[in-house]
Amino acid sequence: MRVGLVVYDGLDGTSGGFLYDRRVVQGLRDRGHAVTTVAVPRRSYTRNLLDSVSQSVWRQLTALADNVDIILEDELCHPSLVGPNLRLRRRESSPPIVSIVHHLRSSEDWSPLRTRVYRTVERAYLLTADAFVYNSHTTRETVESLIGPTTGVLAPPGRDHLQPAVTREQIRARAHNEGPVELLFVGSIVERKGLETLLKGLAALELPWSLTIVGDTTIDRAYTEQLQSLVKQLAVGDRVTMTGRVPQSRLNELYEQCQILTVPSQYEGYGIVYLEAMGHGLPAVGTRAGGASEVINDGTTGALITPGDVSALTNAVARLAADRDRLAAHALAARAAFDDHHTWDETAGAVATFLRRQRHPHPHRYRHRRPVRNSDGDSNSVCLFNPASLSVCDRA
Repeated sequence: MRVGLVVYDGLDGTSGGFLYDRRVVQGLRDRGHAVTTVAVPRRSYTRNLLDSVSQSVWRQLTALADNVDIILEDELCHPSLVGPNLRLRRRESSPPIVSIVHHLRSSEDWSPLRTRVYRTVERAYLLTADAFVYNSHTTRETVESLIGPTTGVLAPPGRDHLQPAVTREQIRARAHNEGPVELLFVGSIVERKGLETLLKGLAALELPWSLTIVGDTTIDRAYTEQLQSLVKQLAVGDRVTMTGRVPQSRLNELYEQCQILTVPSQYEGYGIVYLEAMGHGLPAVGTRAGGASEVINDGTTGALITPGDVSALTNAVARLAADRDRLAAHALAARAAFDDHHTWDETAGAVATFLRRQRHPHPHRYRHRRPVRNSDGDSNSVCLFNPASLSVCDRA
């Protein structure tokens, strides 16, 4: 099978979405499939919308379509691909388009006007795809709330890009370390990640603590400066360290050193960072919005709060920091959940099986209307992962 993958700026990005795409590509190639990658330039949202009507992206997509059996697109590229996909659909025959959806931009916390714009553009893009690869149930539900039932595969991220060296004995001992509870944030320094909630919540904590913030500070420099001002305003500068991006080796050291992961995002399509932290025996504090609840078991492997709830953040951390036996139990449960999680090879295998089913050209598949539900009211989804047992459940 010849697969063409369309992504922004290649596969070298550091976010969980790029990691997902890289591991899927590797898994497809390991199975003997040829994968060609097309890198579309990532600019501002407005400029990428203009790219959608330019000839450059159209030429890239048509050249790819002429040489592959199936086109796989990262949904992150949606503003650049609405126009080219529509034009591709008008050709007498073209390979199917399958979109990998990590999370929808329109599901984030924007102003009402921006939300309407993003929803309109994303819906237009999603309607040009024949099928979908979903990283979580939440992502699938969000897409289907926009366009109706879909044909898709549920293929959550795997765990084995990390091989944590920390032992259970070390995890238990670390939880009982004397001194301030050591907290870790890992993620891009952008508003969606909930850092203001985190800082305000920790400032109200009546226990000693320290926080290390790891992530790219250059994505939104104005927001980074806003956070630095907030740190000064809250008078917590002696307890907060912002490292910027760090090598994986240093990140692994921080995972092994710290005791709790705190990433109270406004929304996550899945949240690979929670899984990574759990592999190192860190309970994770996330939010109920998005896919974090599919990774974190509230009260067992961490805690889930309402996005933006400062008091809930304070209380969640306090419960663990004040009771080190509870912290140790959550830490060991987190590691056990990581060990039980499936591998990237299983994720890639699910995607490969699904793509083989979709690869035959369907010249007239695309329709400008919402799909009709099956007689049982369900969507045309292929669930190759039951997260509890990894059993196969094909409902297509």
